Amino acid sequence: MNTAERKNSYRNKQVLIFGLGLYPQGSGMAAALFFLRAGSQVTITDMRPARQLATQRKKLAAKKIAWVLGRHRASDVLRADLIMRNPAVPYDHPLLVLARSRGIPVHNDCSLFFTLAPVRPIGITGTRGKTTTATLVAEILQSHHKEVFLGGNVTVSPLTFARKLTPESKVVLELSSWQLEDLGAWHLSPRVAVVTNIFPDHLNRYAHVRAYARAKEGILKAQQPQDTAILNADNAATLRMGLRAPSRVIWFSQKLLRKGDGVFVRRGNIIVRMQNRERTIMPVEQVRLAGAHNLGNTLAAIAVAAVEGVPQSHIRRVVRRFAGVHSRQEYIGIFRGIRCVNDTTATTPDAALAALATLGDQKKLIMIAGGMDKNLSYAALARALPRACKTVILLPGTATDKLLKHLPKSFQVHTAVSMRNAVDQAFGQARMSDTILLSPGAASFNVFLNEFDRGAQFVQAVRNFR
Repeated sequence: MNTAERKNSYRNKQVLIFGLGLYPQGSGMAAALFFLRAGSQVTITDMRPARQLATQRKKLAAKKIAWVLGRHRASDVLRADLIMRNPAVPYDHPLLVLARSRGIPVHNDCSLFFTLAPVRPIGITGTRGKTTTATLVAEILQSHHKEVFLGGNVTVSPLTFARKLTPESKVVLELSSWQLEDLGAWHLSPRVAVVTNIFPDHLNRYAHVRAYARAKEGILKAQQPQDTAILNADNAATLRMGLRAPSRVIWFSQKLLRKGDGVFVRRGNIIVRMQNRERTIMPVEQVRLAGAHNLGNTLAAIAVAAVEGVPQSHIRRVVRRFAGVHSRQEYIGIFRGIRCVNDTTATTPDAALAALATLGDQKKLIMIAGGMDKNLSYAALARALPRACKTVILLPGTATDKLLKHLPKSFQVHTAVSMRNAVDQAFGQARMSDTILLSPGAASFNVFLNEFDRGAQFVQAVRNFR
């Protein structure tokens, strides 16, 4: 059954969008449009009030939709033929548990896409680096294939391009732990699965790190022996995953890989070894992306390209020019002699530490950090900040409270009430050739719509500074 035929099977079905969300091409909006085109009877329920969804409601104003805002109702759940869970809604939400107990199917946009698409995707997950890796993989594949689509946790739902696919298409999906929960429930896995690394994250949603890691490992669970798992040999959690993987394992490592198939570094060169045959791809120094973490992302992407048969010359050309992804250690420009960098997607302490390792070597850094805690430890970040930064300016939130408890009293710390206030203070502290870095190491939802809104406010405040 192709995508069009499957869409026809949803005609007149009661479909409940459980959490619309804010992204214009995100899970909720894409699902709503997909099922409206399929002729379904669509109900949208979201805990946000109507005023917070004004933009989304305007885009859907001409559509026949039942809206239930500010609450979720059991009656809507029990009437549904299918429920589309926004990944931001917990998998074990009581009403979704009720739905499953009554045999009502619950999907997110990615798990549904797996059942619709004429091709099995390449899936990329991990705590850090999944967006950069997925984007680089897509660009390398685009150098060799005509039809390449990138979606998932990059804020573009794969349902937006599901009907465009052919059996020759290549699909790259960034998959969060929240999206993988539904894939695991439906016994779905990508044919090529990448796990960049595992570090503590989302412990406000998971009981412990092991539960979070299990959700990530779900990307491998339904793989078959002919499928491929690409795993980080330098990360303890992903190393253990390789021992349990049901598929062929290809490793990537920034060190010498002594045995097995993989992509690794030897004497300053990136080496690909497959079936005991080695080839040199390029010198490490030609990788444009800065930082050890980005070298790992690059090695993972090269591993995917090697599995997909992309010529070595194409891989080299793309890796040499690839400058990174929006909002990830993104160079904004020089303002009044001060370099400004937007790393708003650093939503964990480990991600902020990676930014410090890349940018904080000369203690010419003024860092804007803090926000909402995800039940993570901030002790290591608090130790690193005084070594790398001249000063730090902290945004409001529970993560900031944790940082303040750990930071030494002798270190210069300022607090801000808004992003504009933080940027004003940062410029006040900065001197010529210093760097102002937004790398919060925390979630954004107390002050901002999301991390991208936080980054946009930073960029605007920098450019408007007087």
